[in-house]
Amino acid sequence: MPQRPTNRQAEARDLLNQDLSGLEAVLQSDIITIFGPIRPGLKNIIRKSVEGIRYRRGRIAIVLDTIGDVIEVVEQMVTAIRHHYIEVDFLIPDRVMSAGTVFVMSGNRIFMNSFSCLGPIDPQIERALNNFRFMNQIPVRINIRMLHLLFLQSVDS
Repeated sequence: MPQRPTNRQAEARDLLNQDLSGLEAVLQSDIITIFGPIRPGLKNIIRKSVEGIRYRRGRIAIVLDTIGDVIEVVEQMVTAIRHHYIEVDFLIPDRVMSAGTVFVMSGNRIFMNSFSCLGPIDPQIERALNNFRFMNQIPVRINIRMLHLLFLQSVDS
């Protein structure tokens, strides 16, 4: 069972909501915040959040801080958000990494400060790595072209 927020938590939530309301007014857009990894359950949370906005504007600003994670979830979130909004802006207060960087690149504008960071897009290809581990057992006569073909086959399948 969820715990009831303490007075301090409730005060902090109220202050944050006031700040976000002010930001909505300045940007003339709806706002959602995402702080944490991009995992499969996030798609539904974002969809419900966007659909829960009563009077949607044509623009949304997403305050994002993430280490990234699952790229397929990003594609689904972009589809859900673009279904409701023509313009999508991203505000990066700290850092965005990996799949988060791909998410940010789907937007119209990116707002960052001098300390904000967009991390690299580093694909994780687990299946291909397993094939390379297996290839350690193959005699060394395989040339680079053959390795490239094996890699491409593992990615395509």
